Amino acid sequence: EHDAITTTLKVYRWIQEDPQRSAQFLQAHPEVAEAFSRFRAELKRRGLLDVQDILASATALLQNGSSILPSLRAQLRVLFIDEWQDTDDEQGVFLSLLM
Repeated sequence: EHDAITTTLKVYRWIQEDPQRSAQFLQAHPEVAEAFSRFRAELKRRGLLDVQDILASATALLQNGSSILPSLRAQLRVLFIDEWQDTDDEQGVFLSLLM
């Protein structure tokens, strides 16, 4: 069950990377749109975040002129990114802020 959920979330995130692809897919598969809407609502109800929520929050914090960014950069002498080709745009933005 865990693998199915993980795979489903990966597909959903891949779909969301391209607004046109997202609109087309979700229009063709309204049951998927409903399932993810319920998933997001359940996360919110429980006060939980998924990895994408955490990444988006961290990126926003760094982009909004937070005083934490210079401190983080000063602590990072080396930033090793394994499997760079597998990073998505949002991860790339976050990592570029750290460099």
